[in-house]
Amino acid sequence: MSLDAGTIVTIVCVLLFYLRLTIIQRQRIKRAQHQYAAVQKKNTKKNGKQPEVRYNRLGVHIRSWWLVAGAIVLITFGAVVAATHFLGMPLSSYWWIPLNLGIGFFALGIN
Repeated sequence: MSLDAGTIVTIVCVLLFYLRLTIIQRQRIKRAQHQYAAVQKKNTKKNGKQPEVRYNRLGVHIRSWWLVAGAIVLITFGAVVAATHFLGMPLSSYWWIPLNLGIGFFALGIN
């Protein structure tokens, strides 16, 4: 497998995307733990019972469906150009540009 510049840039973009997902998830868990501690402190003073743990808002949430749909189209277009070379060899060597734009738009479309 040859690693050209487009492949390396794509790997870096995907790693940054997953880093963003990890940061979002850790912030949500930290916020949920803080809220749970506040509720637990409040309820133990009132009646001595422990509250149940509910993480109902964890996970990935879509901020803009239009942005996510456009990102999926760009990622698919970049993959098709890389696989079929239907644009010709000079333009097909830039398959990684729409693919990485799609990954970036997808990262901006989630919250």
